[in-house]
Amino acid sequence: MTSANLFTGAPDLHGKPNALKQHNLRYVISLLQDGDASAAAQLSAQTGLSKTTISKILSELCARNLVRSAGKGDSATGNGKKPEFFTINATYALTIVLSLFGREGLRCSVVDLCGNVWHEADYGLPQEGGYPALLDVMRTALHHAFSHAGADAHRICGIAIGYGGTANTDLGEILYPPCSAEAQFCPVCADLAGSVPEDVMIYVDNIGHFSGYAELMFEKEKDVSRIAVISCGEVINGSTLSASQQRPGNRGIVGEFGHFILNPASPTTCYCGSKGCLESLISERAILAYGRKIAPDYPFSALAVRAVAHEIGIDDILSALGSRDRFAEAVFAPVCDYLSILIRNLVVLQSVSKVIIQGSYVRAGEDFLNGLKARVNRYCSYATGGDFPIEYSRWSLQGPEADKKACVYGAARYTSNFYLDNLVAEWFSA
Repeated sequence: MTSANLFTGAPDLHGKPNALKQHNLRYVISLLQDGDASAAAQLSAQTGLSKTTISKILSELCARNLVRSAGKGDSATGNGKKPEFFTINATYALTIVLSLFGREGLRCSVVDLCGNVWHEADYGLPQEGGYPALLDVMRTALHHAFSHAGADAHRICGIAIGYGGTANTDLGEILYPPCSAEAQFCPVCADLAGSVPEDVMIYVDNIGHFSGYAELMFEKEKDVSRIAVISCGEVINGSTLSASQQRPGNRGIVGEFGHFILNPASPTTCYCGSKGCLESLISERAILAYGRKIAPDYPFSALAVRAVAHEIGIDDILSALGSRDRFAEAVFAPVCDYLSILIRNLVVLQSVSKVIIQGSYVRAGEDFLNGLKARVNRYCSYATGGDFPIEYSRWSLQGPEADKKACVYGAARYTSNFYLDNLVAEWFSA
């Protein structure tokens, strides 16, 4: 995976030997964290640093137990000295991730530095009790996670809360309950602080933000300047990444692509109070409602008859798209219309150079994706050169469970990068 904190070019560190050494050390850590076991020669080629410098860095990291020897490998020539390979000590520190997917439940995961899940448990949420009941479930999950991790506070990277709704990252708040007109901002980070060791940081962010971060795992080109990740399904959210760093919004609120107003003349009011929000136009519930509206125009479609009777779900629409069912294509047409407008605006306003579609709508198939590309390129070929890249998420193509894994993976990597940055800084300030 491409590290979130990329070190693709040293900052201006001329005359600052300690800062340069710290930068190089962190760069090597990120490379080992991202890939398989590597030898000094490989790391030298990747970083541009001499093998002598790399060997000194590896020696220091091994002495601190953050890196371990992975044994000897075959020599490049076949008759030379076998090189020693090194790997990150993945269990050096662990991240606890709390994923709150709407109102369906809470998932608690304990994840190591390489993204491996060591413990995972799902918790149901009470139907009554509101925010205080949610806090009780989160405290229980954290207690179990700390017990399982068996690590002191210094070996916990932090706690990441992935929230399926609006999150204010600056203040550590969530708008609860999600997708509700009665929602209020609640200080979840402050309220959970008393349940964790004092030195353990708590981060909260929108699930779409963390899931977007996980897409960097598949980005091999480190010079991709700006990526937009749009998650489409029960809710519409997403994020943009610039130089592989997340771009926070006003007040730290991100993942609000669903509340871009694209049709103010729409008769449907979004739960946020506005008319014409993207989420109110193309979310799963909006698409099913649209299907019931246009069903009378397709009297000979069995799918349309079932739509009127509320007997179909989004999976039925997506499956029918694969067989080019005319009713399904008509129902899904607004998704292509509105997504293409959103993407066009992202290209123009934020110079986005690539878009990745996450969520259940990746099951719409290649015809839908090609139609979306054609529409976007027609809108802004002057800005894209006529061949703008839009892809389905490799996570989402594996199914709904993989979307949840993407949130966990992205949240853990996001948090561990902060931890490692601070850890290396402490080494040099000691």
